[in-house]
Amino acid sequence: MSLARFRPFALRTPLGEVFDMPSFPFPRELARFPNYLNSFDNDEGFWHSRHPYQVHEDDRTYTVSVDVPGVRPEDMNVKIEDDNVLHLSGGRKIQDGTNFSERKFDYRMTLGDDVQVDKISASIADGVLKLTAPKMEKKEPEARTIKITVGPPAPMQLDVEKKEHEGKTE
Repeated sequence: MSLARFRPFALRTPLGEVFDMPSFPFPRELARFPNYLNSFDNDEGFWHSRHPYQVHEDDRTYTVSVDVPGVRPEDMNVKIEDDNVLHLSGGRKIQDGTNFSERKFDYRMTLGDDVQVDKISASIADGVLKLTAPKMEKKEPEARTIKITVGPPAPMQLDVEKKEHEGKTE
């Protein structure tokens, strides 16, 4: 029997060999991960259940376009919540014989301070819901001249001076 110094934090095998050991499960699980991702490619229900949207901005409006194929206007809700949150929700139910499926969407978007919330409009055509939010007109900052007067100090200045003077006498 030989004696060896005990070093609890020393690796008994080089680090590279640890990952190749059959008792180390991570590489095997990692090797399966790309196959798991590929399963989403083949699952049409996964991709088609999404309702992608696009936001476009120009000088006068924001436009939000949401793909909602097969969804009727009466099956959708468009609301403004908390004065600046646009809430879109809805869905559709499909029944084909004994098969039944349901798809839903629910989006919330925070609107900027420059949106005229009371003038937002919505329309639907060819499976695309289009929301138009006009921007407030930008007012150019005006330059104004402040007239300088000669005479006794302004009343606010007198109050401050009076309080300072009262504090010294006490």
